[in-house]
Amino acid sequence: MRFSFSLLPLYSGIFAIIAIAAPYGYVMAPCVLVPLVLYARNIHRTRRMAYQGGFLSGVMAGGISTFWFWGAYPLSWAGFTSPLLAGIVVGTAWIFSSLTIGIFTGIWTLFMRSPHHTLIKDVLYGASAWTLLSFVRSFAYAVLWWGKGASIGPYWDFGNLGTSFADSSFLVSITSLGGPYLFEFIIAGSAVAITHLISAYPKRHLGTMAQSVGILILFLFITPSIGHILHPHDTAESISATAISLNEPSVFGATKIDHARKQTRAKQYIDTAITSGIRTNILILPEDTGLLGSLSLDARRQILDPLAQSSSFLATDSETNRTEDGSLILTAQYIDATGTLVGQGQKRFLAPFGEYLPYIVTTFSKIFGQGHWADTFTTRRGYTHGTAIESISSKGLFSLTVLFCSETTPMSLYTEASDNGTTVFANAASHGAFTGHPLLGKYVLRKAIIHAVTHARPFIQAGNMTPSFIIDGNGHIVTSSLRGETGFISGNISLKKERTVADYAQNWILLCATILLIGNAYTIYRNTT
Repeated sequence: MRFSFSLLPLYSGIFAIIAIAAPYGYVMAPCVLVPLVLYARNIHRTRRMAYQGGFLSGVMAGGISTFWFWGAYPLSWAGFTSPLLAGIVVGTAWIFSSLTIGIFTGIWTLFMRSPHHTLIKDVLYGASAWTLLSFVRSFAYAVLWWGKGASIGPYWDFGNLGTSFADSSFLVSITSLGGPYLFEFIIAGSAVAITHLISAYPKRHLGTMAQSVGILILFLFITPSIGHILHPHDTAESISATAISLNEPSVFGATKIDHARKQTRAKQYIDTAITSGIRTNILILPEDTGLLGSLSLDARRQILDPLAQSSSFLATDSETNRTEDGSLILTAQYIDATGTLVGQGQKRFLAPFGEYLPYIVTTFSKIFGQGHWADTFTTRRGYTHGTAIESISSKGLFSLTVLFCSETTPMSLYTEASDNGTTVFANAASHGAFTGHPLLGKYVLRKAIIHAVTHARPFIQAGNMTPSFIIDGNGHIVTSSLRGETGFISGNISLKKERTVADYAQNWILLCATILLIGNAYTIYRNTT
């Protein structure tokens, strides 16, 4: 028996790997934390052993959720010439990221050592602790990867089990009620309820079993059903969207020839779309394509006018420019059917390792005699973040905001865009640095679905070395390209004028979790004094 209990953290880690990486893994997500609760409450477990068990499970979850880091190896796009040194850099980033998740999972396992007297209190306690620790962990990544160009905030949600709910068109509607952290609350609460169900079954405690089943029905059936009922309905207005897919690898110090090749292929796919009879309201090009901005007004008009379905048309492209201090900045361009530039936006949220180097990396580079590489990287690839999110309206039919690549991660950017009146989200992405790793593509697609459902806004991605896709405001994939496929995709999306519950109060679940934990701490204090 002792041996089987000792294996429970391993089972939890395996369940986490299935939930995060496997098809239909969302079925396993509510069970991931069950072995940890059973392990923590075994009378033989000390605090140290309880923490170690949770740490092991968390490291396994972190290892799979950030495994796509290895897509960057051998870092030739970053100027590395030594495969060994590149392996050390990627491996260190991967290990530190996995350890971060392990630390917080271990802390949660400590929280779960002592059960509450009532099932309801126990469920609320476990769910609140897990939700708040997931929130704090997102800050920990920002601190770990702090550097010039970084942003501090709750942005990185690697290891969040609820992200897998995006694979279920039924369960994902939960996020329209309380944002992605409501997923974490429900997953942890369900795990505690399942634990009570397992413990009560041999003893035939029917009351506990009935309460456990009732909580599971509330969390996993009634809550998403309410999300479906309250989700805004489609309006009569429907528009067409088109996205270009490229497959251009990232290089260290791209030449004019590299840029010209990318632009030529993008132009070729636009021409193919026109020849195929595509008429659209929105055209999105992948990150830093630089095609439309390089053309004259008349040349842009000749390309876009045959593609525009009506006068309500916007195309977005982007290009990288140097600022006065020598750093790079990525700028989006919004262009109408006449070829006129009607708006601009800048990338605000930068990706560590790809667009800036964390201080931990530059420090170790100098220690190991690679300071010249860090300086060269910063000169050639060091970005600065922009200051504004633009929401551009097209003849009042729709309002579009395009963000970039890593900006799929922060929830706050999409909340801000929605508050600005955006009715369609777009993302111009390039995963060339990670060679289009499938786990990264899977993560980004899930995040896009969650943003779409949370705000009831369609989401369009144009990808370079990652699939392009069009998602409607209900989280359904309208169309998508395959990994490695180039060309264009096009589909119709309905608009929604109303906003969701989460749109107005996305973080209410964090407030409730905080109140519940404070109340629990006060109760414990009173009982011990």
